[in-house]
Amino acid sequence: MTFLSRPVRYPPPFILTAIVIAVSILALPAGSSAEWATLSGRFVYDGAPPVANKITVTKDLEVCGKFDLKAEAIRVGADGGLASVVVWVRNKTVNAHPDFAKTAQDQIVFDNKECRFTPHVEAIRTGQTLRLKNSDSVAHNSQALTSANPQFNVNLPPGGHHDVIFTKSERLPVPISCAIHPWMKGYLIIKDNPYMAVSGEDGKFSMENLPAGTELEFQVWHETSGYVDDVKSGGQKLSWKRGRFEKTLSPGDHDLGDILVSSALFQ
Repeated sequence: MTFLSRPVRYPPPFILTAIVIAVSILALPAGSSAEWATLSGRFVYDGAPPVANKITVTKDLEVCGKFDLKAEAIRVGADGGLASVVVWVRNKTVNAHPDFAKTAQDQIVFDNKECRFTPHVEAIRTGQTLRLKNSDSVAHNSQALTSANPQFNVNLPPGGHHDVIFTKSERLPVPISCAIHPWMKGYLIIKDNPYMAVSGEDGKFSMENLPAGTELEFQVWHETSGYVDDVKSGGQKLSWKRGRFEKTLSPGDHDLGDILVSSALFQ
């Protein structure tokens, strides 16, 4: 049997380029052409702001006594902004923006600094690494009362650190404390989607790249009140049952404006 050898003929370069582009478009992840929205607002303490009590330092006075430590449970700025209000998306499944894949394995630092947790409230996704760090010259301890993930209780020598990776979402923010310095308290928000926000010192929060056109249920929480549900906007009381509200956002920016949080929640 005789085999005839024939030269292999390749398509012209411009045709190859067209094929590569077509395959790339087909390979784009589902939802990559979706539109996205940003939700923002400002939480305002509705009432006379409480005075933050000065903390009595009972341990490592030579170090911790140098800092102007005050109670952090309720922090209200000069213009009434309420800090550390937590907002997250409650939907069990949510289409996340493709850009969030870039930070899926990021390291999030939760520092023991100046004898307090910095930041006071930290948000982290499952799969990311939580680095518990000690920037002080005295030893600290970090213990977290998780429910879905294994609890931890670690000692941190001066300059030391300990890494934790969470694999499951926590239903509520997780309290974290220091057994050596009893005034040190903070919270971790642990979710399996990236849609979490914590209001800053000015009371403002922002949640970017939310999927537009999807009905989203948001949860609002504060460490002192628990669910934030006694609120007003534009002089009208909002019907946030158990601190929850629903929104279907159109593409673009959505500012909720000032959200007044009743001081009665903190009594």
